[in-house]
Amino acid sequence: DQGSWSFLSPAWAELTGWSIAGSLGRPCLDFIDPEFLDTARTAIGALFTGQVETSRWEGRLLLAGGGSRWFVVNSRRLPQAPGRGVEIVGTLIDVDDTKQAELALIEAKRAAEAANRAKSEFLSTMSHELRTPLNAVIGLTESLIEDGATLEPVRTQRYLEIIHRSGKQLLAQINDVLDLARIEAGQIRLAPTRLDLSSVGGSVVEVLRRTAEAKRLQLSLVRSPAPVLVMADERLLRQILNNLVNNAIKFTPEGGAITVEATAPRPDVVAIAVRDTGIGMAPEKLAMLFKP
Repeated sequence: DQGSWSFLSPAWAELTGWSIAGSLGRPCLDFIDPEFLDTARTAIGALFTGQVETSRWEGRLLLAGGGSRWFVVNSRRLPQAPGRGVEIVGTLIDVDDTKQAELALIEAKRAAEAANRAKSEFLSTMSHELRTPLNAVIGLTESLIEDGATLEPVRTQRYLEIIHRSGKQLLAQINDVLDLARIEAGQIRLAPTRLDLSSVGGSVVEVLRRTAEAKRLQLSLVRSPAPVLVMADERLLRQILNNLVNNAIKFTPEGGAITVEATAPRPDVVAIAVRDTGIGMAPEKLAMLFKP
């Protein structure tokens, strides 16, 4: 399987950048991308041993200037003359542009299918998340309608608190869905104002402190000595922080700690971090961040 070139047309130098003089006599496999060596060996070996008379395969050939390009390799075994070794004649067809376009389409199709699966999973999860508070609202209001007159005030008050809390949860989830739809449609409009990151972080911490305490979590804010001023959309920034802290609460075991910190490490840079003692992310999962 170590056949060498005995003749090369001028197109060889044009397509690959290798000189004809420097290529003649060298093993053919020296010019094959390592990823396709097995494919090339199988095709060339079958021709040399007479298993086939012709072969066609595609792969990448190494270029003199570095890198590689896609080629289709068509080869034919010549009738063997007395006293001569096996001779093979072949042609190379540069299909790099076509192959790159094909690979791009395959990747786009894969990404579209992954996004479609992600949306299906999202809708499946969201339908459950929406039904839970909605069932509470419907069930408790039915109880109040049927037995409201005979219910003691304390029980009625508890029912109303659960209904109110479930309604707010339902509204927040619906807003999340609507925000997602607006983001995908490119319809999110920013309303930037000058604000202090520490103040925004502090208000989020105060709102979620009771939720954290219910899990025996310590939720705290680490304030910068000076205001951390930015131009940002306060509603969206607050929503991002709210999501991050809620996520930290969800995945941090009881007795853990969560901190929100706003800093200005350099005059032209601000940073806000949510840190927790929860399970974190496996390193191999980090590449999936911010993808559907």
